[in-house]
Amino acid sequence: AVGAAALGMTYSRASWVGIAVAMAAAVFLWKPKLLPLFAAGCILAVPLLPDSILNRILTITNTEDSSTSGRIPLYEAALATIKTSPVTGAGLGTAAVQQFIKDNNLYHAKAPFVHAHNIYLQVWIEAGLLGVVSFVGAMLLSIKNAARAVRHCGDSAARTLTCAAASALCGIMVCGLADYPWNYPRVMSVFWFVFALCIAGTKLCARGEGREARR
Repeated sequence: AVGAAALGMTYSRASWVGIAVAMAAAVFLWKPKLLPLFAAGCILAVPLLPDSILNRILTITNTEDSSTSGRIPLYEAALATIKTSPVTGAGLGTAAVQQFIKDNNLYHAKAPFVHAHNIYLQVWIEAGLLGVVSFVGAMLLSIKNAARAVRHCGDSAARTLTCAAASALCGIMVCGLADYPWNYPRVMSVFWFVFALCIAGTKLCARGEGREARR
């Protein structure tokens, strides 16, 4: 309830899409047969949304919306940074990126450049090509292994933990397409904690699988 209230108060469309994906991923991993019921429930819930939230959702594809249009120069600056230094990046941390963009005159908008508003672009411009490939590869591999573990693991706390962590990672990775959650250290800390839980849960499920096989 607290999480739902926080999501409603933030008016962050990327977060709303992310939590929807996380919920869908959780249903898919836990019991795929419930997906049609989940989809129907989501559709039926749309009319119940407050007008303020519904109107905010409807602006996602509106390029005239200031929040949407304001991302365009940010993406352009990020892509220009990648073009300038694709392999090594600009250096770790938003401050290093901001200084690099300022020194090379890559950003041209009134609002200051804080970050790329995209986790993949931001990781690339900070850590270079190897950094973004390693990051995306680690996330995909962890989610894949967790999905396999949940599918083959019997009902247990480990299965629940793994399913929840993998679903949360799916949600944050989708949210990261339009935002940079790591701009807040507290969010980054929670992100890596959930990533660690996903790995730990996967290992626990594998151990449980091994014990069942020996029996």
